[in-house]
Amino acid sequence: MPYVEASVRSRQLVEAARRVLIRDGAGRLTMRAVAAEAGVLLGTVTYVFKSKELTIYALRIPGLESLARWQYDRYARIVAAWCQEAASNAGETCAVPFDTLARVLVAGMDGLILQYVCDPDMTRARVDLQAVTEMVISLASPAPAAGRRLGGRAG
Repeated sequence: MPYVEASVRSRQLVEAARRVLIRDGAGRLTMRAVAAEAGVLLGTVTYVFKSKELTIYALRIPGLESLARWQYDRYARIVAAWCQEAASNAGETCAVPFDTLARVLVAGMDGLILQYVCDPDMTRARVDLQAVTEMVISLASPAPAAGRRLGGRAG
């Protein structure tokens, strides 16, 4: 088998994964199935992609479902802390609880990433990212904290 650069091979493997996902569903999407679909050794897949996707793996294995829940809970907590810190540093308030804002932001980004992996259209991805950004800002409806003005000091 001729050598193929990892950047090229990764695109081939993503396409193979897409075909397996469409044909067999998420429950049968394994690294072994992707390797077989791409016509490469399993070791090639693990070389190009150093780790498995935790969510799909956890949802497919009985008893590990809580790992997927933990993963997204952790994402949301981290993003909520970032949002809260950013608002505090800017002297602003948020119209919704930070945990709600974080879950919406994580869901939006997760969806955009999956769409891009399935159909890497950079122009569309930029437009969609702008739309999600505007949606999150609208949901947050940032306003000056008590005693603060946007863009300046309290007066």
